[in-house]
Amino acid sequence: MKVLYLAPNPADLPQFNPSRFSALPPCPDLTETGIKKAFRAGPYDVVHFVGHAQSRGANYATLAVLSADGRARWVTSGAVAAITELAGAKLWVLQACDEASSSFDPIAQAIAARGIAVLSAPASCGPSLATALQSATDLSTVAQTLSSTDPRISLFGTLPEQVPDQVIIPPPVPAAVPQPTRPAWQDQIAAKRQTGAFDVFLCHHTADKPAVRQIGQRLMEQGILPWLDEWELQPGQPWQRLLEYQINGIRTAAVFVGAGGLGPWQLQEIDAFLRAFVKRNCPVIPVLLGDAPARPALPVFLEAMTWVDFRTGIPDPWARLVWGITGKRPFN
Repeated sequence: MKVLYLAPNPADLPQFNPSRFSALPPCPDLTETGIKKAFRAGPYDVVHFVGHAQSRGANYATLAVLSADGRARWVTSGAVAAITELAGAKLWVLQACDEASSSFDPIAQAIAARGIAVLSAPASCGPSLATALQSATDLSTVAQTLSSTDPRISLFGTLPEQVPDQVIIPPPVPAAVPQPTRPAWQDQIAAKRQTGAFDVFLCHHTADKPAVRQIGQRLMEQGILPWLDEWELQPGQPWQRLLEYQINGIRTAAVFVGAGGLGPWQLQEIDAFLRAFVKRNCPVIPVLLGDAPARPALPVFLEAMTWVDFRTGIPDPWARLVWGITGKRPFN
């Protein structure tokens, strides 16, 4: 079982001993960027986070990672939830490093909303929890047992049931193996691409490409065709001319803002889309990614647009993004 152990110990917060909670060495780079890099090196079966949390009401909570100078950088529950899928883990364990830390329950709820099981635990059950995780082979049983026998541990979400190896009976091999069914959305996207009927232009900084690529894939799975440069620019063709053609014909633009802000070419694309907005009533949607700063620097003319915020799960940023692109409100 592959476990990623995260134990950020910011210099400006009460210190703790990471070895008290796990025999594994913590991830060496515990900045937000370093944690994302570790996630991409996975996948992991379990992510075990030990550290500090703050909670200001049911809908706002943060946990502490390290900034570049070793001090605390507080990350919102929405931002944490937005990057959990990078790790690929079926189970997250969020554990306070001391009794003074706030509960991780609000953050656990945000992660569980994405279909990932989470155990939220106080510092006092540290050694027993570490022993159970390190000896586990069946995550579902361990999660259910810990949460039901130790009232200090809360389980959010559920893990799929795992069947013991000895009772698995392989089915007989059929004479002819049926071909897998092609998902309906692939045919829908192929038909749109063939006619050039793109639904949304994904305007982004190069540094945010991985996050925007994931969003583009999820949009296609919902039947929405995005225009992303690395997918649509044909090699050997002048990309400026192809890009200008799309800007003049596409119906909607999503302008993504991450930790690096807006790039110089991105600003030119924004200017072009705003001109298209005036001429064709084309929606321009600012989209704040999970790692966007607390107060993102947006051009004055872009600030006037209603944005979508992936730093928080309330209201659902995916529902709002689809609404902005399609014009169809997907929730009550």
